[in-house]
Amino acid sequence: MKNHAYFVRPAIFVVALLCAILAGGAAFAADETAAVDAVRRDFNAAFNANDAGAIGRLFDAEGMLLPPGMPAVVGAEKVTARYVGHFAKTRSQFELKPGDSRICEGWAFLNAEFARTDAPKAGGTPASVEGHCLLVLRKQADGSWKIFRDIWNETARP
Repeated sequence: MKNHAYFVRPAIFVVALLCAILAGGAAFAADETAAVDAVRRDFNAAFNANDAGAIGRLFDAEGMLLPPGMPAVVGAEKVTARYVGHFAKTRSQFELKPGDSRICEGWAFLNAEFARTDAPKAGGTPASVEGHCLLVLRKQADGSWKIFRDIWNETARP
């Protein structure tokens, strides 16, 4: 019976240690997922405020927009400039819905659907569009997440 206790105590310790490590990892993953989702929510808020500067600040310095049927927009400053031009002519309402996110080694991938309505400031009929988006985010040195790639398509209307 004494030999049995010799093996059981270390085994219990190892199991308890593994449980603690896994529980901590799950909490870490939940924190990272929440931080990535905060970028999504901040993007929605900035877009709906028609705030190009706030959108630009969500992008990594090497970030890119990859819009459908248009050239890539490279760099946070150029992303900001693109939205300055957009919001000068258009009042937009936007929702990037919660989606499926995956995090791996300092990178996050968010696959989600969006809906946007653009109303020309000069007047005219608002246009609505829906589609799918893939955001690739890169973890920054300070621990924050920034958009590295914003890729989307627009769903064709019947």
